[in-house]
Amino acid sequence: MQYNAQSQQPIELITPEEWLMFQDLPNDELMLERMKIQRHTDYVDKVAKVIFQYTELIDGGMAPDDALLATADMMQSGQSHGQQQEPLDVPPSVGF
Repeated sequence: MQYNAQSQQPIELITPEEWLMFQDLPNDELMLERMKIQRHTDYVDKVAKVIFQYTELIDGGMAPDDALLATADMMQSGQSHGQQQEPLDVPPSVGF
């Protein structure tokens, strides 16, 4: 079996939050909280972008099923053109 690094997302061996937890820094709890807020804000922005893309296609007269597929294609092509997008599953740090 051969590993193809071009077709997969880079794997984080350690997250920035984990690195911070291993450091002996003052105010690390505040830094972790700020990182959590920033991650949540970034996630909301990504979701909003996808929803707006889908809505524009629907408003343009495209059938909902076709608009969903087109939006998924746009997301996939954005990833293949070097734009790093995280998967749109809810990160564990986001609580609703």
